Amino acid sequence: MKGCYNACIVKSILTYSDTSDQELYLETTIPFKKTNIKIIAATTAGALKKPNEDTFAVTSEDDILLAGIFDGTTSFPIPALGEISSARYASHFIKKQFSAVTKTLSPEKILLNINEKLWETIKKMNGVTLADTLTLPASTATVIKIDANKSLLSFAHIGDAFGIVYFEDGHSEIFTDDKNKRFDEEMFTLIRKIAKENDLTNREARQDKRVNQGLGEMYYKRNNNTEGKGSGLINGDPHLELYIQTGTIDLSGIKTILLGTDGLLPQGWEEQKEQDRQKLLEVIRTGGFEKMFKTKHESEDDDPEWNFIRYKHSDDATGILIEL
Repeated sequence: MKGCYNACIVKSILTYSDTSDQELYLETTIPFKKTNIKIIAATTAGALKKPNEDTFAVTSEDDILLAGIFDGTTSFPIPALGEISSARYASHFIKKQFSAVTKTLSPEKILLNINEKLWETIKKMNGVTLADTLTLPASTATVIKIDANKSLLSFAHIGDAFGIVYFEDGHSEIFTDDKNKRFDEEMFTLIRKIAKENDLTNREARQDKRVNQGLGEMYYKRNNNTEGKGSGLINGDPHLELYIQTGTIDLSGIKTILLGTDGLLPQGWEEQKEQDRQKLLEVIRTGGFEKMFKTKHESEDDDPEWNFIRYKHSDDATGILIEL
């Protein structure tokens, strides 16, 4: 499904229905401080019959542009949600709330306010408790605010998505910190060890009960750890504030901004590497997110034994590209 929406000064742009987000491509060009900026965004589920647990949202008001990507994460099923996974519920709840925020809020305040609203919504559901973070619907989030008058980008980030700025001189920089990485590496080391000891593929070793047990322990150790030694999630827990990464970036010399959830990266690509960041931009510019998703899926299918270790064969993927 593909659509294009023209906008002038509006509150929400690139809007879409949750019922049509299995694979979605949107684009627009908007006037912005005596110039135009082009925005393309897309999201896709990791499997054809699996509901998408990623979302995105973009809003524009006067000379302020807000954009965010949200990746729902695993927690226990919640009976009150019926067949909707808690991960999908969280990311789609955040998308809806983000689309209605005022331009006066900082990105950090936006995430804190949404976190409070999520708790107010879920706290009456049976089985949901702050004492057990695995009962809470949860999502990562990376949001940016572009102020055209100040030529400034401010951001707030939590989780393992990424934000990249590309400069006119050709180089790029990543401005987000993946606090999940060290926890994932511990799990990948365990999977690799089990595979080697039992003559299994990494994909087979992923199903070992020790991995599932280790994942549960990791979630408890990681998710909004009260001592600040984990990584954060929007899940209603007030300890979220310990983990929000914030910052500002002068937009002088910056040509392009890319936001992506972790599932956007093809196997073997790393957002920390300059050459891979350039490949990301080249693929999207030459073939849009359609080509990006195709490249990602081909890399997964070409690695059936999971030599590049992961938790699932194909993850949901979402991206927003802003051309200034």
